[in-house]
Parts: sequence; C-alpha cells; structure tokens
Amino acid sequence: MIEGALSFVTVPTLLAERGDALAAAGTLDLSAVDHVDSAGIACLLELRRRSGGTLQLTAIPAQMQALADFLGVGTLLGLQEP
Repeated sequence: MIEGALSFVTVPTLLAERGDALAAAGTLDLSAVDHVDSAGIACLLELRRRSGGTLQLTAIPAQMQALADFLGVGTLLGLQEP
C-alpha cells in the first residue's frame, strides 16, 4: 500500500526504499493516495516495469485515473483495456 502523496517530492525515496518490494507484491492498493502528479504516474510505470508488467493496481483514486487518462498511459498502467 502507498499512502499520502505520490509526487515529485516523495517518489525518489519511495522507489529507493520500497520500489522492489512494491513491484514484487503482485497487487498494489492505491486507496490511501491523496495526491498524485506526473512523477507519481512515472513511479507507477516504473513499478510495473520492474514487475515485468504483472503488478496490478487497485482502488485507483479518481485524480490518478484522470491524470493517467490525460497523459495517455492508462493502458500501460493496466487501468484500462488495451
């Protein structure tokens, strides 16, 4: 689970300290994320890459879905059908 902001400020530490474990988790609950920016979306893309594309994202906040749709990466994140 990721909690709080998933942003330019928090992403470097998150990836360094928990990136491999999060990628290996199989499923990542995002219900406690209260803010996301483009760095957060890039973080999720990196976690999916590390997992070989198998990491499933659940409980996607509306703001995250909207930003992923705007950036055109929803399919890469597994948020919508290809």
